Amino acid sequence: MYASLTTAEDLTRNGSTDIADVLINNTFRHDRANNVFAYKHIANRIKPVPGTTPEQFNVRRFPPPVDPMTTLPPLSKTPPDFVPGERLTAERMEQLGVAKNSFLSEEERKLAMMVLTNNEMALAFDESQKGRFRLDMFPELQFTVLPHVPWAEPSNHIPLAIEEKVMKMLKDKVDAGTYEPLTSSYRHQWFCVGKKDGGVRIMHNLGPLNRVTIK
Repeated sequence: MYASLTTAEDLTRNGSTDIADVLINNTFRHDRANNVFAYKHIANRIKPVPGTTPEQFNVRRFPPPVDPMTTLPPLSKTPPDFVPGERLTAERMEQLGVAKNSFLSEEERKLAMMVLTNNEMALAFDESQKGRFRLDMFPELQFTVLPHVPWAEPSNHIPLAIEEKVMKMLKDKVDAGTYEPLTSSYRHQWFCVGKKDGGVRIMHNLGPLNRVTIK
């Protein structure tokens, strides 16, 4: 993993002040031979330990109490024009680009928008709208590990240029239940990478966990 703090010099590198460019140049190492950025080479990837998993640790899945195919909203043979809903607003539909998709015919575009509208509550446009797997169908996973000493690896500093944005992301994930507070002997590294749209994505380095996990 390669990372460093963002400086004023970094912000003006190559004349760019775009935060995605700053993060990419400061978080990733440039592989000039292949003209790509990578924070870890494939050769250094840490894989789980091959072994036999006890039966009680097998992944379990249970069927839903009701067949979901029987509860799907019906589709019309003559789809109506799009009507904004509670979650799928006109602005969000425009962002999805369905109405401007030249590959589909007009009727196909209407049908696609109807399917999305009928199932709009399954769509998530921010952290608070993301759903969770039902525990009665997807029990929590347990996995076997080798005997080991708990690790507590320090994370990289958050560049000041994105500190406010990252802190908001963390708070939103806690409020949505994606991240939960806990007291543990373990601490793994995490860092941020820039997205093409100028946003920020949080990455977690689970290499130490892979090193002791039996698969």
